Amino acid sequence: MSKARACIVNGGNEFLSQKTVKDCINSALKRFPDAQVVSLDAAHAGKNELMQASSPSLLSDKTILFVDNIQNASESAGDFLTVLAKQSAEETCDTILICRKAAGIKGKRLFDRLKKAGAAVESVPDLKKAKDRLNFVFQCFENRKRRVNAEAAQLLVSVLGEDIGQLYAMCCQLCFDFDENPVSLKTVESFMTAYPSVTGFNIADRAMAGDSAGAIAQARTAVKTGTAPVAIIAALAMNLRLSAQAAALHSGALSRSEIKSAPWQLEKAQRNLRGWNSETMSYAVRTLAWADEQNKAGKTDSMTALEYAIETIALRGRNMTEEKCDYRDGIEIATGNKAENGAKI
Repeated sequence: MSKARACIVNGGNEFLSQKTVKDCINSALKRFPDAQVVSLDAAHAGKNELMQASSPSLLSDKTILFVDNIQNASESAGDFLTVLAKQSAEETCDTILICRKAAGIKGKRLFDRLKKAGAAVESVPDLKKAKDRLNFVFQCFENRKRRVNAEAAQLLVSVLGEDIGQLYAMCCQLCFDFDENPVSLKTVESFMTAYPSVTGFNIADRAMAGDSAGAIAQARTAVKTGTAPVAIIAALAMNLRLSAQAAALHSGALSRSEIKSAPWQLEKAQRNLRGWNSETMSYAVRTLAWADEQNKAGKTDSMTALEYAIETIALRGRNMTEEKCDYRDGIEIATGNKAENGAKI
């Protein structure tokens, strides 16, 4: 965290933005333990409220003033914040100013003025890309002087990546509960058994490994204990799509730069290509789409459809045909297929 007496937390993911603000406030409190913290929202607080908040108090010699949503500040409030940012740089100033601006161009003029007045900038990443979320997980462990296996990190992102706050909390909890270093995939899987997608990934891995009986038995148990079949189908589809991309890479239909998956995931998919050919993989994709439609439509044979899809993958599509391995049509597979009934995986 910046030790500047005026700073702007700029844009980025909402959870990380709020966390950065808390870190800035805590950093200021370490330097000035007796300071009082005042929080205002620029959307509702005008110049007079800001002046009152930053004025000397009988309770404390120092004030840590946090002003949220400065992109919504009025012109007069913006003028006052600019002056305060300039004054905060001086040791004699009693106010430490922390501002937060939401992502976007709104408020850029005030942002530039505050920056010019001496405010430091704490830029917050948005973590919209899977690669950035994966790096975030690694960083969470590194900050605690810990490490995590790449496969374990990827599982965390796959399951919790849409909720950065939950992802961060899970990383912290793993570091607190387990002493192993690095934290392994097995540990993460055992810790996250309550998440349906984790169960789905385990079933998908078994199916891709050719363990039809084991995958079906685990799927039946998972469904009985509350896991939705569509969650299992989604995991099966993810594994199959990656294998299709690996096939397309092998045939030259796709380049490595066009495949966004982590290297270890692609290597795992390449190892699973043995026994597949273009026609059988395409058939497996269509079978998954059909099983997905059966389950989403609430058909009576939905569980049978799921089990048939698992068996199709475990048998490398050989319940349709037997052919020599061939990747010539990999690009068609990698871009996805539609089932005849219109369902799509």
